[in-house]
Amino acid sequence: MDVNRYKEIERVVDSSVMMKLEQVRKFLRRGKASVMVGAGFSKNAVMDEGVRMLDWGELCAGFYRELFGREPSDWDLRLKSALRMAQQVESVKGRNALEELIKDSLPNDAIAPSYLHELLVKLNWRDIFTTNYDTLLEDASVKVCKHYNIVTSKDSLIYQPHPRIVKVHGSFPDNRPFIITEEDYRTYGVRFPEFVNTVRQALIETQFVLIGFSGDDPNFLSWLGWFRDIMGSRMLPVYLIQVGAMPHMAEAELMSQRGVQLIPTEACSSDVAEALDFILSYLGDIHTPADQWCGCLDDRRSLKDISLVEMTSEMRQVRESCPNWLILPVDRIEDFNDCWERFPFYGHKFDELTDDRQKIEFLYEMDWRLSTSFTPRWIEDEWYMKALEWAVSVWDTADNSLRLHVLELALSLLQIYRQTDSPKFHDMLGLLRSKCLPSAFAAHRKLCYESAVWYLQHNDIAKCRECLNAWTVTADDYRGTIWKARLLDETGQGKNAIMLLEQSIVSARRKLLSNAASVFHTSALYILEDCLRGAKRQRSQDKNGQFPSFIRYCKFASAEMDKDNGGRYSRVHGFNIGASSRNWQSGVSGYIKKYLGAARYFQMAEDYGRLIGQIHGTYNEDLVKKAAPLLVGINVRAAIPYLVEADSERAVDMAFSRRLMMSWKDSELYTAVNEFEYDCQ
Repeated sequence: MDVNRYKEIERVVDSSVMMKLEQVRKFLRRGKASVMVGAGFSKNAVMDEGVRMLDWGELCAGFYRELFGREPSDWDLRLKSALRMAQQVESVKGRNALEELIKDSLPNDAIAPSYLHELLVKLNWRDIFTTNYDTLLEDASVKVCKHYNIVTSKDSLIYQPHPRIVKVHGSFPDNRPFIITEEDYRTYGVRFPEFVNTVRQALIETQFVLIGFSGDDPNFLSWLGWFRDIMGSRMLPVYLIQVGAMPHMAEAELMSQRGVQLIPTEACSSDVAEALDFILSYLGDIHTPADQWCGCLDDRRSLKDISLVEMTSEMRQVRESCPNWLILPVDRIEDFNDCWERFPFYGHKFDELTDDRQKIEFLYEMDWRLSTSFTPRWIEDEWYMKALEWAVSVWDTADNSLRLHVLELALSLLQIYRQTDSPKFHDMLGLLRSKCLPSAFAAHRKLCYESAVWYLQHNDIAKCRECLNAWTVTADDYRGTIWKARLLDETGQGKNAIMLLEQSIVSARRKLLSNAASVFHTSALYILEDCLRGAKRQRSQDKNGQFPSFIRYCKFASAEMDKDNGGRYSRVHGFNIGASSRNWQSGVSGYIKKYLGAARYFQMAEDYGRLIGQIHGTYNEDLVKKAAPLLVGINVRAAIPYLVEADSERAVDMAFSRRLMMSWKDSELYTAVNEFEYDCQ
């Protein structure tokens, strides 16, 4: 929907309707909303001329023709329901004939999801339930690269974590039975208690929304009865997005008594598709201006007064409302100052938590903030790395709803092991490969990237190329494109890198033709074009705007390296040979900015997909020389791979200065020299 039209509708919609939409949106931002999708929503599918999705009346007429061999009159169908007619077909012709008739009547192979289906599945639902047999929702989720676990039978229900698309009445092509007869509905609770219990759980734990149902829809009436039986007086309001205007007062009052609050499409637009577009866009914050978003947390509380549970909720709200940028704009990094001011001191607070769920949820939200703000996780090994290792250790015993969180934390730990050249890297890589489901697209992308970078940073170019050859990147996988293009360029395959970037640029431009206001595709296009200039060794264009070139990120990191926030950094040696720890001390609080800036500089290069050793365009040797000594001062193991990539003798000379090496123990010095010599070879 055009942003101007969206704003026009927003201005005229009645406040009572907006209040209901805001209630749903609030729960969606927290991942605490579920939706049940009915047959009416399938009428929005894209289909060829002559193809139709039948409603209940038309399906009833089809059953009548099957039984009586003639077209029914209105009188013939006046007192007959689709469920009764389906029961009669089963009685006369058998169950197989009934289900084949259903397949023939609903042309699943001749329809495709529309933009409304795409908008729906992109929302932050905890679960999507549907009584529909078609695969429009599954196809839409694939099209927009939004992962859902698909549940088509009661046997697979308990093994699939959120978010899920749950087919409660069967699914094309062959997940049967299709729930359609009176007897199916009468015995559903006994035959399929797993589905009923799952819906009960969703009603208790989430805000429930119905879409694609009408007031006389058999599915709607049956599920509404189950809702009341399950919840009784404890039932929260269920919001029904109803096509058309508000019904007669008597019908609306009956709905209200049954716990259903109506959101009529007529209140938004007389055009049903436009109204649904507005509603789904509003629920998903599609047109919320990006410049109104703030990533800051409430910093008025002292460290001793902070509750990590409350802070987790606050971090979650920030994450869920964050505009869908491919990479955080440079002028937003300061919103995440807590990642260097307070994060180092959360260890004691974390140890005080006793509930595993609270621990994992806190780590997940904290990790998102660190990753989004280019804060290298490896610089905090006093408590954070241990916390991530704990999270991975409870992976198998964690609640199903938390396992995707643990997967993300394990991927972060893998990156830490790679960046610090830890011998634990390959064990973690093997564990992740054994745990990742084939549908975990983002996780597999990360595994391919980390494997390739490991071999690159150990100068095993042949192995790195093997990883790259096995890594398939589609044109609309923009993050995968910039990561793989960087590695292709690093390994002497610049032409392939350019081709990959150009394909994704074409894809992003096409997406923008249908949705010019998309923040995600706009940011992706700008970054892809900037990376392409880098791959072609052209100078980047440093423009002021929402999506600046990488020059601005370099300037940000350089400015941090110039800052002195009144602290000092020291290495504290232990009793064992080679044992040491790092001590960050600051006159204010948090990390010393110049060390953080050096580590962040190299992290930005990775995330943005730019070469460490590229001194044309956005990179220059002076910046590498500036960052290298600081990085070596923090962690030699983390510095060496970047120095090898930089291929700068001057940077190495400055990094391994006489003054620095005089502060090391003999064992540390020998280890550093041997590792650097090995990597250089």
